[in-house]
Amino acid sequence: MSLLSLDTPVLQLPQHGLARLGPQTARRLALAVANVSGARDASEVSVEDLLNYLPMRYEDRSNLARIAELRDGVEASLELYVRVAGGFQVGKNRGPKAPPLYIFEVTAGDPERTGKPVVVWWFVSGRQAQRIVAYYRQRFARGARFVAFGRWEWDARRNNALIRLAEQGEAHDGPDGADFDAGVEGKKAGDVSAPSAAGDEGADENEEVADESSVDEATDPALAAIHTGR
Repeated sequence: MSLLSLDTPVLQLPQHGLARLGPQTARRLALAVANVSGARDASEVSVEDLLNYLPMRYEDRSNLARIAELRDGVEASLELYVRVAGGFQVGKNRGPKAPPLYIFEVTAGDPERTGKPVVVWWFVSGRQAQRIVAYYRQRFARGARFVAFGRWEWDARRNNALIRLAEQGEAHDGPDGADFDAGVEGKKAGDVSAPSAAGDEGADENEEVADESSVDEATDPALAAIHTGR
C-alpha cells in the first residue's frame, strides 16, 4: 500500500485504516467534494481536494437554549433527557420491492422542565431498518441525556416543538438542502445514545446506509446527523 499523501484518492482512504471511515463514508465525501472541486467524478477526488472543502458557515452550538425559548423556525441547541423513544413502520403501501420505512421518534424534556416535552424524529429505511430501529431504542433509553440542535418547528396538533433529522452523513446535504441543519449529540451523563439515519419517504436516500454489510458503519454516531458520546 502506498503512503497517504495529498494525492491519495479519497475513495482509497479506508485502505489506510482511518478510524470510522469506511467505503460508504469515503464515497459520500468524494461525491460531495467532486461537485465543487472540478473533478469529473468521485474517483478523481484527492485528499488535497478534501482539505480544501471548506464549510459554507459555522454554527455556535455552545449556548444551550431551553424549551420555553423555542419558537417556530428558530435554530437552537437544547440539552434534553429522553422520556420515551420508539420506532414504527410507515409507508406500508409502497411497492413490493421497496425497502421497509420506519419513523423513529424521541420525546424528551429539558433539565429545568421549562416547557412541554419536545419531539425529535427521523426516517429509517433499508433492509436493515428493523435492526437499526432496535439499536436506537436501546440507545435512547429513558433518562438518556443528549443535545439536539437545528431548526425547530411548532406542531400545532401536539402543541409542542419538534425537529426532524435528515440522514446526512459527513458530506450530505441536510434538510432542505442546508448542510448539517439538524443533529443530535450524545452526552455522558448516564451514558447515552446513538447514531442516526433518516431519509425521505419519497426518495429512499437512506436505503444505501442499510444496504451496507456493516450495521456499525451505518449507525456510527460520528458519521451521521446524530453524534453520541460513548
